[in-house]
Amino acid sequence: SHGASWWTACCGAACGHLPLLEYCGNEALLGELARASFSPPRRGGTIEFEFEECPLSVVAAARGHTRVLEMLADIGFELRLCSRRGLCAWDVAARQRSPVLRDSLLSVLRGAGVGPVASEVPRWLAAGRRDATNTSVAAEIATSDCPLVQAIERGDMRAVRTMLEHGAVLEGEDIVAAIKSGDLDMLSFVQAESAKTSGTAEYRKMMHETATKIREKSRTNRRTSHSSASSAGDSLRHVAPSVPAGKSLLQL
Repeated sequence: SHGASWWTACCGAACGHLPLLEYCGNEALLGELARASFSPPRRGGTIEFEFEECPLSVVAAARGHTRVLEMLADIGFELRLCSRRGLCAWDVAARQRSPVLRDSLLSVLRGAGVGPVASEVPRWLAAGRRDATNTSVAAEIATSDCPLVQAIERGDMRAVRTMLEHGAVLEGEDIVAAIKSGDLDMLSFVQAESAKTSGTAEYRKMMHETATKIREKSRTNRRTSHSSASSAGDSLRHVAPSVPAGKSLLQL
């Protein structure tokens, strides 16, 4: 059945078990089974990692299974496919902590003619945060480390288009990112693509979420400014008693 095949593909990619993937058949792996959404069993009360509509190539790279990545490359799997928020096999392979494993995975991708999508080095990679094995992909894509958000913020139109062509999906936070970029062309593109790919109700929901986030950000900034001003006033009040009697601050 389809359900059994789907779980077989998920387990094969996540566990690095080639026979399970071979059982699914190349046609299915290149088609209906190309993406996976699942959470593995809990260990010690926590979920080690999660995937939401992630290509099997991303699952394999995140779990460090070089042989699975090689097998997918050999059958013609599109290794540029990315998650809904733009995370691709290259991204997670580049984050592996082990230099040997990282180089092995990237070598497979290079051999298949695949390189980084972004025109610039992502912030998380520049900062040296390379550990992908125990990171929740679901959590990763919900933060500012989201590749799609980063590309929009820096005005990298080529990267944004590439991600959208390979499975990324625009959401409300992307319009906020486009506003932050200060790039009118990017803002116009993101709005147009959002309207084109979403229904009227969904687009209105996205715009409502965008307006809500902008309001929240504005309120946070106002509270921060007020808090800073109050702290400055408190500091001045604390300084005053330390001035020796008979002298003014100017005399000191």
